[in-house]
Amino acid sequence: PVNENGDALPDSAGRCATASMECIFAAEQILPPQYVEMMIAYLEEHHLEQIVEILMELDCATSKHYGLPVSASNVITWNGPKGAWLGTMLIHQPMVFVRYFDDAIRVVQKSLLGKHDERHFMAFKASVHTRICRLPY
Repeated sequence: PVNENGDALPDSAGRCATASMECIFAAEQILPPQYVEMMIAYLEEHHLEQIVEILMELDCATSKHYGLPVSASNVITWNGPKGAWLGTMLIHQPMVFVRYFDDAIRVVQKSLLGKHDERHFMAFKASVHTRICRLPY
């Protein structure tokens, strides 16, 4: 049962029933390298400065991990249908798509190390991980 706003109402035990969230897209319609390419474009547009800051970090220990917060809401609204597709996949299959984002981060790092004006002060960081935040509601 739902109220006039469409919110689930609690049952007699105080629990809210939730409908299963079905994905309207089929992930297999696009190949993993194509997802990574979309993610590279998103990262270059929205997170380039953060990635540069990580590359400039002096601590190059292999045990050091860096988190890159990526807003699911921003991904969904980025670049029209492409962002809607990518953001939907990220929400519905996070274990798969976070790995693709991590792959894209590594590609962007390597690209910056090859062309950035301050590349001589940068070092590749193997342990940069996507942290999904700001889920849509």
